[in-house]
Parts: sequence; C-alpha cells; structure tokens
Amino acid sequence: MPNVAAAPANDTTCFAYLTNNGSGSASFTFDYSQLLAANADTGITYLGFYWGSVDRYNDFNFYSGGNLVSSITGNSLLSALGGSAGNQTGDGSNVYVNIDFSFAEQFDRLVINTSGIAGEFDNIVIGLSQRPVLVSSPATHALLLLGLAAIGLRLRRKK
Repeated sequence: MPNVAAAPANDTTCFAYLTNNGSGSASFTFDYSQLLAANADTGITYLGFYWGSVDRYNDFNFYSGGNLVSSITGNSLLSALGGSAGNQTGDGSNVYVNIDFSFAEQFDRLVINTSGIAGEFDNIVIGLSQRPVLVSSPATHALLLLGLAAIGLRLRRKK
C-alpha cells in the first residue's frame, strides 16, 4: 500500500503489515497458547519470519503467561546486519530471521509492535519439539541400585 507499507524485497506474495495510520502505535498478537495446551508436552523451539524493510520503530516480543521472555527490535537487527532503516531493497534491511529457543525460553504469544508508518513481515513459521523427559533424582537412584543388583546377581551366578 503506498505511503503505508511496502512489500519486503523480492517478495511477490501476499505479505502482512501493521500500521499505526500516522499516530500512536499498533500491535498484533499471535496467540499459540491453545495449540500448546492441546499438545501439553510440546514447546516452540523455532521461529522464522521474513522481515521486510526493517525499521527502528518495529519490534517482535515473545511472552510466556503474560511475562516478556525475549524480544528482537528493528534497531538491534539493523545494527547487527549493518542495514539502514526502511530500506526497501537492501539485504541488510530485508532479512529472513531465524530464532532458536530453548525450553527455558518458551513463549506462548508473539506480539508485533510498530510505532511508525508500518512493519512488514511474511512467512511466519514455528517449529515444535517434544519437551525432554526429565528423570527425577529418586528415580535415577532407583535405576542405579537396580543396575548394581543385576551386576551382583550376574557375578554371583558366574561363581
């Protein structure tokens, strides 16, 4: 849309954008809580998206149960890539962002914010993984004792 949003560089597909319509700020929330609740032993361990013409006034925030757990700002991304804000064609300002999360960094909501003309993005992908099964300390000791008992019985039979 002219003067509101620009397609990310080389993106000829239908893309998403968020605009504040010239004042204040705007946000959009992707809520994954029902998906995660339906798959109780699953967590989001990957997020990827194409961020077009990155601007300093756009950011992606990750929440778990209402608490901010991580964020990526347009400012930090531009600094890391040497891009220039709002550049609609530059490689440093139009990038596919890949983020790996540990289970300690789990999030259930992604909130995209802009306090400027627009924030453009496309191809949001999440990756789900099974949570690792943790063996409790008493169970570990029980397995160790069982193993030692089996070794003892085996040695006793050999004699």
